[in-house]
Amino acid sequence: MKKVLAFLLAIMLLAGSAAMAEEAEQELYYLRGWGIGGDTQGPVTGWVGDLWAEKGFQLEAIGDGNSEEQMQIMLASGDIPDVIRFSNWEDYETAVEAGYLLCLDDYLDKLPNTVKYAQAALDYTRDYHSAGTGKLYGIPDSVGPNTFGVDAGCYAFNVRWDIYAKAGYPEAHTLEDMIDVFKAMKEVYPQTEEGLETYAINMFAEWDNGRFAFANAVLCNLGYWESGQQYFIDYFIPTGEINSIFDDDSAFKRACHFLFELNQAGLVDPDALTQQYTTSQSKIANGQYMAAWWGGYQSAFDTLEKKNSDPPVGFAPIIFDEYIASTMGDYPIGTAWPLCISANAENIDACLAFLDANADPEFLYELYNGPKGLFWDEDEEGNTYATEAYYEYAEAGTYTLESGEEYKYWNGRYTLRESFMTENGIIDSGYEDDEREYGNTNKLQQAWSEFYGGEYEFPIDKLWAEDRIALRPLSLVSFLPQLDDDMQMIRDAVGAVVEQKGWQMVYAADEEEFEALWQQMKSDALALGAEQVQTWIQDQIAAAEEAAAKYE
Repeated sequence: MKKVLAFLLAIMLLAGSAAMAEEAEQELYYLRGWGIGGDTQGPVTGWVGDLWAEKGFQLEAIGDGNSEEQMQIMLASGDIPDVIRFSNWEDYETAVEAGYLLCLDDYLDKLPNTVKYAQAALDYTRDYHSAGTGKLYGIPDSVGPNTFGVDAGCYAFNVRWDIYAKAGYPEAHTLEDMIDVFKAMKEVYPQTEEGLETYAINMFAEWDNGRFAFANAVLCNLGYWESGQQYFIDYFIPTGEINSIFDDDSAFKRACHFLFELNQAGLVDPDALTQQYTTSQSKIANGQYMAAWWGGYQSAFDTLEKKNSDPPVGFAPIIFDEYIASTMGDYPIGTAWPLCISANAENIDACLAFLDANADPEFLYELYNGPKGLFWDEDEEGNTYATEAYYEYAEAGTYTLESGEEYKYWNGRYTLRESFMTENGIIDSGYEDDEREYGNTNKLQQAWSEFYGGEYEFPIDKLWAEDRIALRPLSLVSFLPQLDDDMQMIRDAVGAVVEQKGWQMVYAADEEEFEALWQQMKSDALALGAEQVQTWIQDQIAAAEEAAAKYE
């Protein structure tokens, strides 16, 4: 392994007088790794390279970690670089079985940060991803809590606030009240300025894949698990209550009926069934949709100029009484992408130091936010804050470092999520608070805040305060097994019925046809064995809850 010599000049001041400058020599270990370079392939340079140099490394990324073809070549040949980050557990366990990876259990004393901050993830990897050995060969990425910016993103009815205001801010208490809200908005905004017909909200069938996906869009606003429909159950996250989607009083049927009522009011895009995601997004961008939710992103329309216009124009969430955002949960065991050392690594100590740097909170905070003193700094009491350079960067969108390098965000993967540092009090959150305040304060946000009484500056603050965030349980995210082949065949057959009948119910001519289609869906689904899948998943959820408790 080649080494790069870096020469540092230090000026030493002793007793108030300058001593002679001495040339110091520091060796940087040249480390080549697979999937360790963020968006970079080749030598890691610039401000990120400088930070790694302070840790004693010159890094070279020899792939972004996503090439399955290159991965299979490595696994077939056994030619594994000294460090490697796998993109999935399957390839990782193949390498474990082949003996390609170093067992880390013998070196835990060299991984103090990893052991201190990611113990649950290490235990989980031994228990579930060790190819049956019960040993540790890799460290997952992204350990830490899930955090939000200023709202719940696509898990909300994000309405065009300017149209909502023009309609007189009609009240919404229940899900069904949102239909009257959209009716009122349609009355004052029947067409775009270009004369295009307007509709309530984005919908398309492209992402269905054996489910009626936009029933899930409704259910994610009521606190239900987004993937419950995959197993034909309504799973209410706040209580853990499970019911069949084929019950006549199911949340799933209610979601379908809500969309049916929207269509009866002329508020569903007639092209929803046939259009693709990109077309749906274009209709958010051109103003045809008065709201955006699951599968739709208001960034296609919103601009800071619009948000700061008079009156402000853009999307903001309606917090109706029943609203509970069903969102991604926390990650105490990480996600996947395990970071490993080759069993044939030339310098094991150097590789271990690299692995542990990926769990060093202070170091990672700089990789996530730029080096200390650039966009952020801290006072004598350790409180972080945004510097003037941050505000220059936020305003201009670019920033040139003293070296002449243009600053670019480093999109890397590490053992700890950025939220881990601030949410656990390791790093003060002042800088993030400054970022959030500056980056999201505008007339639209202020109008939203004033409408809800001014107590909460941003929607996410209101959601947390009113217990309207339903985080997906760890048990459902990481501990459910795959369906076996026979059960998958049943699931696919029933899913096709649900997908087809779901859309047909939306476009039903009247209540009578809606109910007939519903009864046909139930009959066909149960005849195909839907109850077998439902019984299976309820047993698996019970087992998953017990298994997950060890790591939460």
